[in-house]
Amino acid sequence: MKLLRTAVVASLCVLAIASCKKNDSTPTGQAALVGKWNGQKIEASYALNGQKLHDTTINIVPPDLLIIEFRLDSVVIVNHRLSAFGDSTATADTSYYLVSAGKIIITGDLQHPENGETFTYQLSGSQLKMYQETHDTVSQGVETYGLTFYLNKM
Repeated sequence: MKLLRTAVVASLCVLAIASCKKNDSTPTGQAALVGKWNGQKIEASYALNGQKLHDTTINIVPPDLLIIEFRLDSVVIVNHRLSAFGDSTATADTSYYLVSAGKIIITGDLQHPENGETFTYQLSGSQLKMYQETHDTVSQGVETYGLTFYLNKM
């Protein structure tokens, strides 16, 4: 559980997203994400050698929060307080993001996005779903961590 907690907290520190205003055309790419998104729940899973060993859902209800803001200038601000992961006070993290081919890349350095974290995303109306899967080779085989963030446009 500690490894899963670490993976979620690390992802939250670099995560970001936002919303768009309604107009006559449907924005795509970065323009579709610009704005603030309110976290509803997080699904986390852990598997070893393809066998799922842990799966959990965390519903985000006050006083907990997860607010992600994507700005047009490629800055992302993530405000979070998740008691399930030991957060006792709200924290704001600032980073950068790029949007490319259905993926969001969160990075501390726009010159080297390959060092960032990549999320697959789906937009449906005012709902945003972000998914990240990471694989680590360990002595027992391959560990797989999955994180899915469900957010609504604010």
